[in-house]
Amino acid sequence: MSKIKKIVICPDDMALQNFIMELPKTFSVMGTTLYKGRNTVKAFGINGRTLVVKRYKRPNLVQRVAYSFFKRSKAERAYLYAQIMREKGINTPREIAYIELREGILMSDSFFVSEPCALPSLSKILGNGQFDRNAADALARQLAVMHEKGVMHGDLNLTNILYKKDENNNFTFWFIDTNRSSFIQADKNDCLDNLKRLTHDRKLMRYVVSRYAETRGWNVDETVAGVMKKLIRFEHRRAVHGRFKRFLKHQKAEKKYSVENNKERTCIDKEIDLLYNQYIWEYFILRVVKRKGFFHRHLMSLPLRAKVKLNKKKVINMYRGLYPYDLLPLSGGNDLIVSLTSFPSRISTLHLVIYSLLRQETRPDKIILWLSAEEFSNGKEDLSPQLIELEKYGLEIHFVDGNIRSHKKYYYVFREYPDSMVITVDDDILYPVETITNLLRLQKKFPGQICCNISRRITFCDGQMSPYKKWPKNQEAADNSSPLNVAIGCGGVLYPPHWYDDELFRKDLFMEHCPYADDLWLKANELRCGIDVVGALNSEIFFKPIEIPGTGRSALQKRNNGRKNLNDTQWIDLNGMWTLQQYLGRSDDNV
Repeated sequence: MSKIKKIVICPDDMALQNFIMELPKTFSVMGTTLYKGRNTVKAFGINGRTLVVKRYKRPNLVQRVAYSFFKRSKAERAYLYAQIMREKGINTPREIAYIELREGILMSDSFFVSEPCALPSLSKILGNGQFDRNAADALARQLAVMHEKGVMHGDLNLTNILYKKDENNNFTFWFIDTNRSSFIQADKNDCLDNLKRLTHDRKLMRYVVSRYAETRGWNVDETVAGVMKKLIRFEHRRAVHGRFKRFLKHQKAEKKYSVENNKERTCIDKEIDLLYNQYIWEYFILRVVKRKGFFHRHLMSLPLRAKVKLNKKKVINMYRGLYPYDLLPLSGGNDLIVSLTSFPSRISTLHLVIYSLLRQETRPDKIILWLSAEEFSNGKEDLSPQLIELEKYGLEIHFVDGNIRSHKKYYYVFREYPDSMVITVDDDILYPVETITNLLRLQKKFPGQICCNISRRITFCDGQMSPYKKWPKNQEAADNSSPLNVAIGCGGVLYPPHWYDDELFRKDLFMEHCPYADDLWLKANELRCGIDVVGALNSEIFFKPIEIPGTGRSALQKRNNGRKNLNDTQWIDLNGMWTLQQYLGRSDDNV
């Protein structure tokens, strides 16, 4: 049974004492929930006033010992730091009280009570890919004032900054979630370090930091470069931490996995997810080891290489053991369609790819496979029984005239389902269960744009586009929307309805200039149509998809990106036809 260990009430609010004393008992059953996640925030009406109460997540054992004997609790810090910030002229909701509960000698739960601040967060106008420059200018000035006063907000991001705009277009800001703040005589490095969490949007970050540097009288280029380096390191550490947490989470064998209608998934289903996450985690560790130098890359990495290869083989074998009755049929609607194509040398393993798509935690309405009647002259007789069996579960198989190679996966589905969201995938990849979920998350954040799990980024050298090989993969870049991003099909790509024009369907053009690289043909048309590509934080979600062995991907890659270097040849042709560089804007946009 928890008992009140400590309660502090602002002297001006002693009339609320009875309400505050009863909060540990009434919080769970009364009030209006404003937010429920790691912490819970509720609004309460009392004596004609509205109060906001935040209950912090119960700390683990080590934290409970620390909060009991060595450091202030989050609730106490929130209360004290709100006082300090207001004394320094920084707006934050007024503190009213805080409560700490204990079980035995250790702190268990804590509550912070404050006045409400019913204002929108800056993420509404600065976090959607576009931004209000007046708001960004005002924010830069406000941050400069904060830092000059020695206030370092410990979780400085757009969702923790509220704003009010008056009739003269002037902005005033309030800061919330201040319990991690510090108050120091900050040097330049401290200030830059504090700014790194502000946003993952590169354009917005550069703009705000530039204005911030001008306000402080610092060198703009040096300041922007310093913050960007810290941002990249921060994203990388967060990705490592997130991957490790997910890995530990999936080690809990007793965890129940469920799909639609709360039906429990089979044991083999759970084991596949566990093995896939082990594979991705070990592959990530392998990448880290290989970066340490020649000795680590060629010798110390050998045991990890063997482990990665073994887990990959285990996942593939688990998929080979799946049967259709382990899967649920799709709805058959047209809102979200997964589209792919294949050819004879891969058709024998294609059912494994379809299995991975049917097992997605967010499931499509249908899956359509487009095949060339020239390559499969006997129709379904040329297909494996396992593949045909999957028609009962939502797979549609369409045979089309002619053979436009990999272009089939988008060409026909865009024509027949122009009002649908379409996800294109490759025919030799086992997809993690979060693949579609992550694409839809990006689509919600960047509506109307093309979203992908894996992308490359076009780079420049002496004002000209670099060769394809020098376009780096965005595996450690945050969610970002840019014309420089190139969606890579093996990770899955989500296309909104009606993003294209008739030029996309010019068979004569793409079969002449870009017959082997549908990704590049699509990118060229995206640039023409003014559609940006959103690259995801792949280091958290999608380090390396599992390629099915024996499907000839390596031969295709060698043709496009090896000695023959067809990617560069095809891209040069497209650039010559449409002068694509004119659509890319400034080349220094790539940070």
